[in-house]
Amino acid sequence: MLEDSGIHRRRTYARNALICIAVAANALCAGGVYSFPLISPALAALHFTQPQITTIALAGMVGQYPFAALVGKVLDGHGPGACSFIAGVLFSSGFGLFSREISNASESASIPDAWVFRRCFVYFGMIGLGTVFSYFSVVFAATSTFPRYNGIASGTSMALFGSSPLLLTMIATRHFSAGEGAIDVTHFLTFMAMLTAATHVFGTVALLVQPNKPVGLPEEPVIIVTDVGEENCSLALEGSSPSEEDNGEESSALLTQIKRVAAGTQTFPVPEPQHGSVLDLLRDCHFWVLAFVATVVFGSSEMVMANLASIFLSLPSHADVRNNPTIATQIQLLAIANTTSRLLVGPLSDLLSPVASYMRLHASHPELHPADTQPTPEYVYSFPHKQIISRIAFLVACNSILLATFSFVDLFARSTETLWVMSIGVGFAYGGTFTILPGILVSIWGAPNLGRNFGIISYAPFFGTSMFSYLYAFIVEQHSTLPSGEGHGSCEGVPCWQSTFTGRSR
Repeated sequence: MLEDSGIHRRRTYARNALICIAVAANALCAGGVYSFPLISPALAALHFTQPQITTIALAGMVGQYPFAALVGKVLDGHGPGACSFIAGVLFSSGFGLFSREISNASESASIPDAWVFRRCFVYFGMIGLGTVFSYFSVVFAATSTFPRYNGIASGTSMALFGSSPLLLTMIATRHFSAGEGAIDVTHFLTFMAMLTAATHVFGTVALLVQPNKPVGLPEEPVIIVTDVGEENCSLALEGSSPSEEDNGEESSALLTQIKRVAAGTQTFPVPEPQHGSVLDLLRDCHFWVLAFVATVVFGSSEMVMANLASIFLSLPSHADVRNNPTIATQIQLLAIANTTSRLLVGPLSDLLSPVASYMRLHASHPELHPADTQPTPEYVYSFPHKQIISRIAFLVACNSILLATFSFVDLFARSTETLWVMSIGVGFAYGGTFTILPGILVSIWGAPNLGRNFGIISYAPFFGTSMFSYLYAFIVEQHSTLPSGEGHGSCEGVPCWQSTFTGRSR
């Protein structure tokens, strides 16, 4: 028996290690959509206007969100492996076709017609849709594999995803340089098509986490006892089934047995979260508050990510360095801040604001199951340790950082040397908010429908990113040196973007 247990444990460790490798590989290769500032100069050279470039960027950035709820349903029904396979197909097709389109347009050396723009829009939209499939497979494979460490699992997987633009930008600048700071966009996109296909096919095989597995139920039994009195013991009964609570004598006997083994051990049982329908979710005012915060934070942050190159090129540089490596440096700073915030916020939130989960009573303690009483509830819903602050505090902190960042850019950013504040501030707020969001959703609305709820809340940045990005694009177009419709006119100076940041910071 012990030998079988050892074999099972080794197989579990090996399987978890394989899942971790697949999660890391998918996450590190899935952020190609955020490398758009490396691609946008090539589109500008093809005489696309700023609204057209913004529209293509939004196809990838915003294209993630309209189908997020559908992706969540696919995840809940078929598991992360299926999402990884779909992501691989979308990535390889999108990057490959986008590369061919730019190559053909470059050969013509003329202003592209409307169909070139439309095809680029569709192809980058495929990349964006692949991003959300890959992101969901990464995050929920990690949290399903390590349910008792929700914050660490989600934070680490999101940190790897956040570092993807850093890695891909380094690869682009070192191995696909075309001289004078330019990037060989066509060959880089072809490389991305092959890389993402390979990693996500591997993920399809490795991420075989069973769908509809009750997230948060530990595979190993956990002893649940308490020494905080009869009141908290009664809370533990709230996690049991109604039939077990209806019988007063059985409940009283159960309380007696729990208190009997309460030898100095303390737990923190809480009522179970809501497990309602989509309509119940939309009726909850707390959901709309969370959606508004997500709209502002994600929308304004992704506006900066999509237009980082345009913002950079609009400002003077004391060192007179206006080239893609310096733009790439801003992307790398943003990615580093994004990754750092996810690594910090995940474990810190688990420490200060743990997520409650189902814990199983230990079957090997016969005093919990005397012959003259009914068995104890198999599971109780409890915090693993005492909650110090609410996870909402982390959300407020991230929004405050973003507000301070935009205020600084509005008031003090007058050269490229000061834009590092924007890159770091936006990256930190964006990554921290994304990390804390799954824990908030689980705490309020429960884990069984986490994929669905996360997909629904993802519609918020769909509207926010579109609103902020088009606001930015039309302000830039208004200040460009060429009228709209006559090609790509450059926009220089603070007025190109100041109104966008002023509206966000005040």
